Amino acid sequence: MKKLTLTIAIFCSLLSVQSIAESVILNPHQILNVQSGQLYKAQILVENGKIIQIGSNLNKKTADAKIINLPDLTLIPGLMDAHVHLMGNTELKGYAGISESSQLATIYGVKNAKNTLLAGFTTVRDV
Repeated sequence: MKKLTLTIAIFCSLLSVQSIAESVILNPHQILNVQSGQLYKAQILVENGKIIQIGSNLNKKTADAKIINLPDLTLIPGLMDAHVHLMGNTELKGYAGISESSQLATIYGVKNAKNTLLAGFTTVRDV
């Protein structure tokens, strides 16, 4: 059983590395510049999971990149929240969650972290 779990974990990690290794160009409707407060039209080049360049006509410079068109989206930098409760079932009120096992609280924590990330928060402090 341990060998099967280890094999699956290694296989999944290889798949994630393979998907990160490709070049991707994001083509949103607009991008927010937080320093100027202005919205502008540009593309974003992502390689190995990191933003390499923001500019115009990037698809002409990087012909082998996968282009993802986002015509209805405005991209913003990741948001920060200094007071979140990731662990546990956030729908429980008062002391209802006090009898929750640490394993179940961890599962809820993963779910809550994913929802927080999908809401645009890339930096949080769990309190």
